[in-house]
This record gives sequence, structure tokens and C-alpha cells, in this order.
Amino acid sequence: MDGFELLRADIKTLFVLSPSGRLVCENDPDRSPAPRFHLAGCARGNLVHVGEALEEPAAAELLALAAEEPPLTAFGQRPRHRRRYREILERGQRIEREFSGPIYALSSGARFAPAATLVWSATAAGVALMDVIERDGVPAGLRGLGFEDASHFWPPWCAATEAGELVSICFAARLSLWGAEAGVATAPAHRGRGIAAAVTAGWSRSPALSGRRLFYSTSDDNRSSQAVARRLRLPLVGAAFSLR
Repeated sequence: MDGFELLRADIKTLFVLSPSGRLVCENDPDRSPAPRFHLAGCARGNLVHVGEALEEPAAAELLALAAEEPPLTAFGQRPRHRRRYREILERGQRIEREFSGPIYALSSGARFAPAATLVWSATAAGVALMDVIERDGVPAGLRGLGFEDASHFWPPWCAATEAGELVSICFAARLSLWGAEAGVATAPAHRGRGIAAAVTAGWSRSPALSGRRLFYSTSDDNRSSQAVARRLRLPLVGAAFSLR
């Protein structure tokens, strides 16, 4: 599958699409709001989508402008018409978030020497770990990252523990019939040792992900996440830019 087809699979994994191809919402369990404009590119070209609620004149203007856009391929690259996209969207409402970052492919069965004990969901050890979380709560290091309880660890997942304590987890941030997007969180005190790379590689070996294309995406300013991609030597598929 070439880069362009990988981008198609990633789009169908990240978002719920309307019959006309508009972005309805994020494809997460919470059904979070989708961006109003999303551009993903590789050497072969760009894929552009607009939000379902966007009025037709603005949508048509955005799509026409994006048709002139050079392929978005490089780390840190910004769309040529970035300012114009913002201007068009801000006629309707204020932009809440701008995102840009690289998209990597993650091979099934990736390997990286674990720096901690790995535990998978849907195993006896995984069930026992979640029982501990239900009883004692999420460890402070991950709770500070927004994980309030066991329901926030979306399966399939692979976790790393030290002395029985959960210190890092890679979970299915987005899951579809076509692919899965990795979400990784590591307690600050345990970063820099390769644990995040180990759980990400472990996650790729989850039986529940068999047959799906796996993706690892991050933002241009997330150095910790970029370090995981470097440790695992993930191939760059392309880049994404979105406005919400």
C-alpha cells in the first residue's frame, strides 16, 4: 500500500465521515468534535476534508484553495495557504485549535527491548492490572495526564509496569476496520528510558489489531513523542494540518 492509500486508511480511522465525505466527528469512544478543516499529504498528493456543519460557500472556497496546495510531506511543513484557511473559517467562528504534525506507519509485530514489564489487555495479567486501577485509582503520574479511571484506557492496549505500578501505556486512540492509531502516555518520572517505545512496539503485537494498518502520529512540537518514532525507526508516511 503506497503513502496515498495509507493516508486514506488513516483518515477513515481518525474520523467518522458522512456519506459525502465530510468530517462528522473524531472516531474515538467520546465522539469528540472533528476539525472543520483537515489536510493530510504525502509525496503523491493531499487529501482534504471539511467539517459536516460547515456552510457550503465556505466549504467550496476551502476545497478550491486546497486544490492548489503543494503536497504536505515534510516534518514541520506548513500549508502554503494556511492564513487563508484560517481567514475563511474565522468568518463563521473563532478557531479553537490549530494542529500540524507528522504521520508514521507502525509495523505489526514491532520490537523494542522493554525497560519494564509489559502487560496486554485481554490477558489475565491485563485484567488483574485493571482490577488494581479500579481498586486503588490511576497512579499519580498518569492521572496528571488526564487518565481519571480505567475507562480511559481504550483497548487494545499494552502497558508497562514497574514494581507492579502502571507507568506507561499505549492504547487504541482511534480504531476502525481499516486501521488503528496509537495513543501513548508515560508518567513524567519514567520518561527518557525507552519505555514508551517498548509499549508502542508491544501494542503493535496485540492480536486484536491483526489485519489493520497501524499509525503513529504526533504534533510538530511534541519532542517526547517524536523520540518514540526515532527509537522505533518508523517510516514517515506524510504530514497533517487541521483547524478546529
